[in-house]
Amino acid sequence: MLAGEARDAYFSVGLGALELCNRILQGRIPKRVIDFPSGYGRAMRWFRADWPDAEIFGVETDPAALAFVESEFGAIPVAADPSLNMSIPLDADLIFSGSLLTHFDKWQWDLFLCSLRKCPGARWHTYFTAHRQDRRAVG
Repeated sequence: MLAGEARDAYFSVGLGALELCNRILQGRIPKRVIDFPSGYGRAMRWFRADWPDAEIFGVETDPAALAFVESEFGAIPVAADPSLNMSIPLDADLIFSGSLLTHFDKWQWDLFLCSLRKCPGARWHTYFTAHRQDRRAVG
């Protein structure tokens, strides 16, 4: 369990994710949300609190994290692997990807960004973040 400043930072980042998504959504409430990677719910806990009726899909490579978000936040678990073999709904209103690309190599960036093209453009929004500054992962 996190303590002190680390705990505060953890929850602050999750709340910030919700605030950014709500700005993008401009008052619309999403019905289907993909949180990829969901981890242990840093952002998802805020999504569930703000959008209690949404179907939230937690996509993750860690089975323990998937079990946690399913049990704690009612997420629909979607197992993924590093080659992005997974089955996600193509009609999501929001795809949130916090720091996923930070941990990817270039070939995985390409896979991820190309996979987004399969989702219908008019009905969804995608928001992703990356924190890595070295060019190894991006070029």
